[in-house]
Amino acid sequence: MKFLGVMAKRLTFFLILNLLLFLFTGPVVILYGPFKNVRSSIIGAILNSRHPHYITWLLSPEQLASILGPDKDYHSLRQDPFNLASRHHG
Repeated sequence: MKFLGVMAKRLTFFLILNLLLFLFTGPVVILYGPFKNVRSSIIGAILNSRHPHYITWLLSPEQLASILGPDKDYHSLRQDPFNLASRHHG
């Protein structure tokens, strides 16, 4: 029984360590790694979602154009997260 407890602790530690490693290295590998198809798919999906500002905080419009192509205006997607001015909805 003691052996099963030790194995359960080791397995839990192993799974948590792998999850943390994936969470920290996954975005770096996707955005800056050698997998161009994965990068363009992920960035395109984020840009077409409700939250395109997440990717525009990380990449400049020039970088987005080089990854996805120059056929869209990526400057209009850029948002300033520290601009606290009130927004007028018209």
